[in-house]
Amino acid sequence: MDGGAAVPDDRRMGIPVEVVENTAEHRFEAREPGTGRVMGFSQYQDVEGYVVFLHTETTPADEGKGVASALVAGAVDQLRASGRRGVALCPYVRAWLKRHVDAADVIGLAMPSAR
Repeated sequence: MDGGAAVPDDRRMGIPVEVVENTAEHRFEAREPGTGRVMGFSQYQDVEGYVVFLHTETTPADEGKGVASALVAGAVDQLRASGRRGVALCPYVRAWLKRHVDAADVIGLAMPSAR
């Protein structure tokens, strides 16, 4: 597993979330700080150097608490910090991106065309 980062308070809705990239499982995970309990994840696939987000979900107990939003925000932060780029195929990540246009430099809605 790669490193994780707590998501800043302004990027989540009330509960602490630590976002960790689990490279073995090809997903970013939202974990409860202190316990490490997985609260949700965003599955991805590496395609031609891009992190392609395929599916995002939270546990039933954590739905409606902002976990998925904090998860995607943390994944974007980690991609930006590492110089990587992503593509949003996951419906949730696509909807999140439309509400957070500041992340468009990191995640696009489609794979870039070869030029």
